[in-house]
Amino acid sequence: MGIYPQPNAWQCGPFALKHGLLALGIVAHERALTRASGATQTGADERALARAARRWGCALPTVRRRSAARARASLVERLEARQPVLVCVEQWSHWATVVARDGDAFVVLDSREAGVFRVMTWGQLGPALAYHTRGARLYDLHPLVPRRPWAWGRFSARRAAYLQRASNRDLAYAWGGYLGSLLAVSRPASTQTELTFPLVDVIRREARAFGREWPAPSPELRRAVRRRLTHAGFVAETYDLQIAPDGESLALAALEALSGVSPPPSAMAG
Repeated sequence: MGIYPQPNAWQCGPFALKHGLLALGIVAHERALTRASGATQTGADERALARAARRWGCALPTVRRRSAARARASLVERLEARQPVLVCVEQWSHWATVVARDGDAFVVLDSREAGVFRVMTWGQLGPALAYHTRGARLYDLHPLVPRRPWAWGRFSARRAAYLQRASNRDLAYAWGGYLGSLLAVSRPASTQTELTFPLVDVIRREARAFGREWPAPSPELRRAVRRRLTHAGFVAETYDLQIAPDGESLALAALEALSGVSPPPSAMAG
């Protein structure tokens, strides 16, 4: 359920769909998506992936453009509407997912790459997206459209670079686990929601208090727990997760489960 490379040459479609769902805050395992799409060693086409997307509450239409300029404009429009876009590149031979625009660049999750995340200019992405047929060029976009608003992962180029580092691969691999645990005790930011505050503030407070107030039987465990809390904070900030004032005890319980160490009663009292 995390962000890691595909294990074979044919599972790129389910992985691309998994990454699109993660961008929306929806956790799904690639094995379940493979079964739902009916993907085989010959791969999965857009109809198969759309069938699987419906199982997770999303539509996956096809938007076809015949010029690079219109394709880029449509891609930007969908991303600004908080819709990740699946793309089949290299003459419709490989699936990847565009999850963000950052300035003139696009953040792409490509499960064929060791670090998965790629930051590409349109000059790189556009030619890869173009399908050449009978003297024409087609640009097909497949936006993942949820039936109702979900969370939205803000995968900037800077966040992508952080997750690309070999030293942070453990966070990328465990991404779905962190996200699922945190979403269970929080909610995405909303303009209609008042009296909430960022979950990341609670996590950072507990990370500062850890070692001073939380018990840690060894330096190794102390470092490991601090790292888990740092990872949880990174995920919470990526999705701008919020909690209500009366939800802090639940958030602390989730942090206890993620860290594997129980906070003292004073911390639980908030």
